[in-house]
Amino acid sequence: MNRASLILIGLFFRSILSPASPDTLRVLFLGNSYTAVNNLPEIISILSQSGGNVLDYDYNTPGGYAFENHSYDTSSLAKISRGNWDVVVLQDQSQLPTIDYYRYSMCYPAAERLRDSIRLYNPCARIMTYMTWGRRYGGQQCINNYCSPVFADFNHMQDSLQSAYEEESELIGASCAPVGVAWKAVLRDTTIVLHASDNSHPALAGSYLTACVFYSMIWRSSCVGLAPYPGIDSATCSLFQYTADSVVFQSVSDWNINIDRPEAAFTYNSDNDSVYFSNQSASVNGCTFHWDFGDGYFSTDFNPAHHYLSSGYYTVRLIATICVQVDTFTSVIPFHVSSVDELELNSRIFSYPNPTRDRFTIECASCTSGAAYELFDATGRKIGTGNFTEKILHLDISNFETGVYTLITMKHRIILIKQ
Repeated sequence: MNRASLILIGLFFRSILSPASPDTLRVLFLGNSYTAVNNLPEIISILSQSGGNVLDYDYNTPGGYAFENHSYDTSSLAKISRGNWDVVVLQDQSQLPTIDYYRYSMCYPAAERLRDSIRLYNPCARIMTYMTWGRRYGGQQCINNYCSPVFADFNHMQDSLQSAYEEESELIGASCAPVGVAWKAVLRDTTIVLHASDNSHPALAGSYLTACVFYSMIWRSSCVGLAPYPGIDSATCSLFQYTADSVVFQSVSDWNINIDRPEAAFTYNSDNDSVYFSNQSASVNGCTFHWDFGDGYFSTDFNPAHHYLSSGYYTVRLIATICVQVDTFTSVIPFHVSSVDELELNSRIFSYPNPTRDRFTIECASCTSGAAYELFDATGRKIGTGNFTEKILHLDISNFETGVYTLITMKHRIILIKQ
């Protein structure tokens, strides 16, 4: 891909992914020396300042630490329990994910424990895994009595790490910062050395490339055009920025970058009585839904049905919310009442006494025995359901607050007033 294409990609995703990036994010880094060497969080913070943002961060990065260690470490758990983190970054030990025994018996279960701890104190935080990179020359990785395959080179080991981190991220519902993939792209196309002299840890160039990936992931915004970093020439900084953007934004779905962002959508079908809505929203885990049917009535059901009293075109809005993330989908629904009789049905249901303090009797001549009803308060919140008996309903509202309530059947709507 040429440089012009990369510039366009960066500018495109800067505009669509971050129309209103927050000014400040609180980020907790839990990792080891791969995070600590060259002070990666501080480099990301400096990049953030260059982009007009503030990264308020903390970290716990003891040498050699794995997810397993962090999941029991009192310092890590104490930092998690402070709460109010916007992002929590999790970095595993650099070899364990490539060794099947540890991947499945240690890495994945520990990631789940960390997720549970984070969700307990930070229900709205983004969890982000930190995909590390392979050893410079590959090689077999052994810890105690268990070993990885013999990796022929960097790429071979990196492929194993990528597989592990992608599986892990899906397992715990996290986004994945594809640092190792960006390293692979740079090492494939240049002779730049990213590893330190031990062929494992990052040189300053490696840490800067890593920071560029994290900037794009954390802020969901292009890092292209940010200020160069001291100690790295501007041409290399520019190359790393383009590479990070290319890797992150060409595979948004691979890295779950929008995993916490709801995408509202619905379809519908109708008959002579009602419109039936089918919620097609993405990222539904943890979502709340608010339906505005365009006629003054509302619902919080997942798949509601709604009866319109008259023919017309109704603008229906579905608002999907996860924490502070909100998305709205709007569609105009045509509805046709098929006969004059249906327009007159409301006259065939009445209540008494109305207003009342304690009990309504509702008679519905056109309701069959067992006909269902729903009861809504003045805000449109559904507060009760039930069925008619012998076309009569006795409704006890003695414990209700004073106000206006709406009772709806498949063909009727009646206003009830509690004094």
